Amino acid sequence: MYATVTNPLLPSADEKSSLRRSFSTNMAQKWTDSKMRQMLISKKTKRIVPSPTKILNLESSKEKLSQQKPIPLSPKTSSLHTITEHQSSQKAPSVHYNGSLDTLDQFSDETLDWLYEPSSVEKHLSPWPTPQSIVLRKPYTKFQNYNLMNNPLAMVYLRVIDIVRSTSAKALTYYCTIQIHDQISTGELVSSTKYGKQSSQADIDEVYLLDLVRPTIITLRLYTKTKTNILSSGRKRSSEICIGQKEFQLMLHPIEKQVNRITFEHEEDTYQVTLIYGTFMNARAQALVANRALHADFLTVYLRGGSIPRWQRYWAVLHATHLSLYDFEYKETKAAQVVLPLHGLDNIFHPSNTDDDEQTVDVGRLGLALQFSKHQDDQKMPPTENRMYILPDDIDSVQEFRPRSYKMNKETAYSIPSKFLW
Repeated sequence: MYATVTNPLLPSADEKSSLRRSFSTNMAQKWTDSKMRQMLISKKTKRIVPSPTKILNLESSKEKLSQQKPIPLSPKTSSLHTITEHQSSQKAPSVHYNGSLDTLDQFSDETLDWLYEPSSVEKHLSPWPTPQSIVLRKPYTKFQNYNLMNNPLAMVYLRVIDIVRSTSAKALTYYCTIQIHDQISTGELVSSTKYGKQSSQADIDEVYLLDLVRPTIITLRLYTKTKTNILSSGRKRSSEICIGQKEFQLMLHPIEKQVNRITFEHEEDTYQVTLIYGTFMNARAQALVANRALHADFLTVYLRGGSIPRWQRYWAVLHATHLSLYDFEYKETKAAQVVLPLHGLDNIFHPSNTDDDEQTVDVGRLGLALQFSKHQDDQKMPPTENRMYILPDDIDSVQEFRPRSYKMNKETAYSIPSKFLW
């Protein structure tokens, strides 16, 4: 028999069995200590708690909140309840304008200061954006026969805030229109929301700026859009209903901004429209309306003489409808030597020295030519171009001595002495 030779590098049978036992023991020990076994055992009774990091973050956030100051709430008055309640999240108002300007920044600084100065009511409304970002919306002209003037006397400010339906909480869609002469400005469609148990409210917030050249009437109309069924087909069609209208008699005098409520009764429902209105007039426009003196200064006038024309010096006082010429030494202590009506004034310009007309008068750098219409009641006048030449003393008087014809009755007969006309 040959002797059994074993490989010293390979484990023996006893060592193999011990290795198997140690491997199974190690695996069992690992399973006992594993997290999976612990999760399976404690699944029913496991308590989930936030990590330490989350706890620290939560405590720091609480400290930040405790350090923050409370936001003060503005007081609400009972008379302005519907105005002060919802304006903080409202967008800037849209602006309608019936004049010749296209953007809000084209208004004079005096007009912008008046528009942007909030009244006691408007302090709770949404603020206006910068004038450069507001494009003025133009009205629809019905018959295209009303021409706007470049020099209005007054501007009406009308801001429609909201509409409250106090008899029903049913949601409706509203819009407003403002009519002056044959011009109609139409607002946007706005849906109402439930306000209390038996009322609803629609936030409008639209501004209407209206130029005036004379006393006139504007009309505010309130419309609603509803959907009605058509027979039995089930289809719905939108229909417009005029809830009511209100006329405002506007006069040419300044009015501070103030709040007003208009009530409309339609069928069994009651609607209340809240608006703010006012009228702006600058100092010159107020003087024009009151026919007070606009300017007074020395003025030199080109006159006809016997055979040689001459320049005559006066003390001149300009009014809205006439120009009074006094003796330049005694001024207004004596009666005016002549009163020139301005009803027939068509144009004011600086005559060009390069004009081909041989009758053109050299008035220098500061001179002005006043062009009158040919509607004169004096038939014995010599043939002229109905032109008057004046020479103010300085550049400031040149601007002030530009009388303006604010849609005065040009059909009224007037008389200007022939010695003033060329």
